Amino acid sequence: MNNKLQFDYYIGIDIGGTRTRVARFSDNFKLEKKSVIETPLYEKNPKELLEEISNKIQDLKKSNLKFAIGISAPGPCDTKMGIVKNPPNLPGWGEVRVSEFFKDKFDTHVCLENDANAAALAEYKIGSGKGYKNIVYFTLSTGIGGGIIINGKIYRGFEDSAGEFGHQIVLLNGPKCRCGSKGCLEAVSSGYAISRDALSKTLVRKSGILYEIYKKNGTIKAQDVFLASSQGDDISWKILNKAITYMGIGISNVITVFSPECVVLGGGLTNQEYIIDEIRNFVTTHVKMAPINKIKIVKSSLGDGSSLYGSILNIIELQ
Repeated sequence: MNNKLQFDYYIGIDIGGTRTRVARFSDNFKLEKKSVIETPLYEKNPKELLEEISNKIQDLKKSNLKFAIGISAPGPCDTKMGIVKNPPNLPGWGEVRVSEFFKDKFDTHVCLENDANAAALAEYKIGSGKGYKNIVYFTLSTGIGGGIIINGKIYRGFEDSAGEFGHQIVLLNGPKCRCGSKGCLEAVSSGYAISRDALSKTLVRKSGILYEIYKKNGTIKAQDVFLASSQGDDISWKILNKAITYMGIGISNVITVFSPECVVLGGGLTNQEYIIDEIRNFVTTHVKMAPINKIKIVKSSLGDGSSLYGSILNIIELQ
């Protein structure tokens, strides 16, 4: 099928817990224009967020030309029915029929994909995973997610539930995760977990670099912990060392199970280059049943745009 004859351009939507991006792409997938919405402004009001996305699409539309819409959203998702199903990172959403909403609004073709799967597809097609048939993708950010490409195709598993790397148990009876379980990788290694641990320890200690940040801002973010660690703060270093160790465990587990040719690491936490180096060192030391010296562990080349690009690439993939 010649997709250029079917659609003149594409609209990509990437719904995130912090920001929602809406963009127009040409028929050869060149980014032409992008808008950003602050997702928390619509917390617990998914319909209002979808309406605002629709307004952005209206601004991006071209007159008398056919377009399709691709959506990436936090899981769990029912991609066939186009439903986002009570995602932990979007409080108050419940089950939202996002595909139906945009089909009704714009009378066009709409595809929904889990955001980490979309990111994995983009990295496989045009990013750091290009040239490999089998890759896994980790997003290490506020939360932790994953996507799996096997023989060039997204592996979704039973009822679209595969690839939830952040919800493997790495610490029995560990901190409670937002998914409801305890000791998930996300609960001990994500940006959210780093911030939580830093805040609790700082409020006990009531001194040091992090405490000064807390007094100024009323909160502590993961990037604050990285900054404090770089300035010699011992508590920050211990928090990060623990988080990185469990990242290494989680990534080692996935490599042992899937033995991919390439592991792509994305998300805001990978902006700290030494994290990737530490993960490589941990994995090389601990993975014994996969050819670890031949498996590439690389940083995402698409950065925070991977899910957005994946949302439109998925339109072609599913036709």
